[in-house]
Amino acid sequence: KAIAPEKETAVAERERKKRVYAVLLTQNHYKDTRECLASLIKSDYPETRIIVVDNGSNDGTLGKIRESFPDVHVIENGQNIGIPAGYNAGFKYALQQGADYVLMLNYDTVVSPQMVTELLSVAETDPKAGMIMPKVYYYGSERVWSSGGRYRSFPPSILLTDRRKGVEDSTRTIEYAPNCGLLIHRRAFEKVGFFDPGYI
Repeated sequence: KAIAPEKETAVAERERKKRVYAVLLTQNHYKDTRECLASLIKSDYPETRIIVVDNGSNDGTLGKIRESFPDVHVIENGQNIGIPAGYNAGFKYALQQGADYVLMLNYDTVVSPQMVTELLSVAETDPKAGMIMPKVYYYGSERVWSSGGRYRSFPPSILLTDRRKGVEDSTRTIEYAPNCGLLIHRRAFEKVGFFDPGYI
């Protein structure tokens, strides 16, 4: 039985490995950036590409990145254009390259080799998910810094992690996601756009 061309394309799209572009924003701080990059290149997900956006480093960070990580794509802004605009430069490039997902990371984070694969396994099961957050630990510790935040009405506050019994280890919809590490589906950008460059 022949498969209609449009159905054949849909099947091929589902079976294709999703393209993930990790975007780091940095300004100086080569040591931390290097550690983050070193952890990323150990990812067990082969379709992970890495972009470093530099907001005007003046300590030799760019040269060191290019020398030590030749496969990393570097976007050089030449000056500090701010955090939102800096990330936007990386997001736009990733989407132009055909990214299905963008992994937004702080330069001072370290990721496990399985993280991208685990995040994708969750993202691909929920067609409405725009953003997936990993559990974040304190550096070098097994103590959780954030597992997804929630709004507390009294006293009013945003809690970085939800410590209600049984919640911290669950996969769930969250009210607040710290942006130190987020897997963002391209449909989120297509629906709501990029970061407001005026937001500090």
